[in-house]
Amino acid sequence: MPHKVSHSPTEARGVVVNFIRRPLKGAKTFSIRPIRLRNSGAGAEVARAVADRLDLYFAEVDAQHSPVAEAEASAALDEAMRHVRPT
Repeated sequence: MPHKVSHSPTEARGVVVNFIRRPLKGAKTFSIRPIRLRNSGAGAEVARAVADRLDLYFAEVDAQHSPVAEAEASAALDEAMRHVRPT
């Protein structure tokens, strides 16, 4: 689900920037999708291939997403953050 960068908490933007390793400057929205990776032991090669496939996937999603209510997007982001934060 796309999330507006300008309406995201600073902490959430920081998590996204650290994860994608690039600034969100100029970006109006970002998407979060959980995936489960198997431990294949191939290391950096597998991680790069997965990241490349995710980049393609998110480009497709971003190209066809429809606007959602700000409250709905914020709630989805909050839920996603609860699942990735250590308890």
